[in-house]
Amino acid sequence: MLVVLLLLGGVAGFVYFQRGKALGFAKQKEAEIAARKAEAAKMDAEAQKYVLLRAVGDDSVLPPEKRGIVEGPTQYIGLRVEVVNHGYGTVTVDPVCFTLTIEGTRYGRDTAAAEKFEAMELKDGEKVIVPLAFEVPDMRKQVVVEFRPARPEKCNVRYGEAR
Repeated sequence: MLVVLLLLGGVAGFVYFQRGKALGFAKQKEAEIAARKAEAAKMDAEAQKYVLLRAVGDDSVLPPEKRGIVEGPTQYIGLRVEVVNHGYGTVTVDPVCFTLTIEGTRYGRDTAAAEKFEAMELKDGEKVIVPLAFEVPDMRKQVVVEFRPARPEKCNVRYGEAR
């Protein structure tokens, strides 16, 4: 009888300790799953952050002597770009961050814009209109305004309808 009791006690102890290991393993896996879900939620939240650009042509940002002027194959164009910060703590907006691309070739801003724009920090939810002037060749090609923040990997840029 004593041998049977010892045997049953040993089996019960073995099952009890194995159950404890299984519960510990299950808790560890639950913690890993929760951590993966939290990481996925964080990445999803990051994907929802963006800087939106909408550009419209506006020759009034050009000096009067350059409005409507075409010199040989060169033309001056003026733009107003609306920049909207959605989700970032702050985004630095500076005209030097903008380029104009025509068929893969980038062009910097023309410094002779009539309106000046100082670099500024744009907080979450804020928007600003940036006047830009460019001296470009043949305007019969597709033109794309680009925004290149200081840390582009940290800034998801989307373009509005007037890309």
